[in-house]
Amino acid sequence: MILQVLVVIVICFFLSEVALAEKRIEKDLDEDGIVNVWTAFENQFSVKQKQDENEDGIMDRVLIFDSEGRLKTLFKDPYTQGKSKTIRLLKI
Repeated sequence: MILQVLVVIVICFFLSEVALAEKRIEKDLDEDGIVNVWTAFENQFSVKQKQDENEDGIMDRVLIFDSEGRLKTLFKDPYTQGKSKTIRLLKI
């Protein structure tokens, strides 16, 4: 009985780790060994993406998506003091 409970706990732990791993993807777009795009997912749709275009460790773009994965808001240089630009996209 105790062994069965322990096996169930271990299985649940590994399944939750897999589920967490599927919620965020890191990419190295220029294949230089440095991750420069981080994408977070919710319900299999992108909800937020951070991009470091010049690989200085500071995010150059942050994209926010709606519940269906469509781009809603783009922040350009959001972490640079006084230079942040926000672009909001409207449905037409």
